[in-house]
Amino acid sequence: MQVVKMNGLEDRVTVVHCKVEDFLPPEKVDIIVSEWMGYFLLYEGMWRSVLWARDRWLKPGGLMLPSHAEIYLAPITDPTHWLEKVDFWLGRNKEYGVDMSALSVSAWKSVCSRVGVSTLDQTQLLARENRIVRFDLASVSESDMEFVKSDFDFTCMGSGTLHGFAAWFKTSFDGPTPIILSTSPWDEPTHWEQSVMYIEEPRKIDQDAKIRGSLEIKSNSENNRFLDVFLSFSVNDSPEIRRLYRMTDRV
Repeated sequence: MQVVKMNGLEDRVTVVHCKVEDFLPPEKVDIIVSEWMGYFLLYEGMWRSVLWARDRWLKPGGLMLPSHAEIYLAPITDPTHWLEKVDFWLGRNKEYGVDMSALSVSAWKSVCSRVGVSTLDQTQLLARENRIVRFDLASVSESDMEFVKSDFDFTCMGSGTLHGFAAWFKTSFDGPTPIILSTSPWDEPTHWEQSVMYIEEPRKIDQDAKIRGSLEIKSNSENNRFLDVFLSFSVNDSPEIRRLYRMTDRV
């Protein structure tokens, strides 16, 4: 409320302290603005409250801000992260005379069982990204956001080591001056960073290698703030690998 007063907007802005589900506006509204996006776009599930408000309060033809949201995916190389998690245990013998190398395998498996959050740059992308899904916030249903599934098909831009896959999102704000909010490695870093899924066995990749598969994102059945992410992929003609990654409070 102090910010409203300091900017002389008391005659135009009313602050109401409550959950959105408990608020009853005097009439339907022209615009709904909300910063609901979480890691991987859908983490924490705050979009549910936004859709709830939209279906009850937004006038026909009203504006949702952001207006659209998109999730992207790309294969990545990340040797620094791999070395940090594996070499830490391999190096204990040399430094302290205690062989802890057996823990390196379980440490990496732990990393490969959950969706991590990290800041990457475009040099770590092995191929151009695929768009996984695009939501129109004016019309998207709750079921559409509860479960997302899409195939992907990448052609690698050069040789390297495949350590996993990274996902990020973009949101667009329609209006007289459209605005794009991007969490892509091609753009300036944000607090959302990128959502990363590492694979247990890094793979050598040649230029023009084909990486194909599918991505499924669904709300966790026990806590709908969390995500279960199923990633299936193959490199060229190799057997398909399928993994489950969880995104919980241990981000």
